[in-house]
Amino acid sequence: MWSSPAGAQVADRLAKYAEQGITEIVYQPTGPDIAHELEAFITAARTVRTG
Repeated sequence: MWSSPAGAQVADRLAKYAEQGITEIVYQPTGPDIAHELEAFITAARTVRTG
């Protein structure tokens, strides 16, 4: 799983995309534990405020 700083970086990047009006993201996990990577991404994405 991403460490907190990495998760924060993902959340910051997603927030910047949202500010630009981007509403969809495609994420392709590539590692030995795909389910875990997806959960980490979802956790980071849920912290982004939209609207």
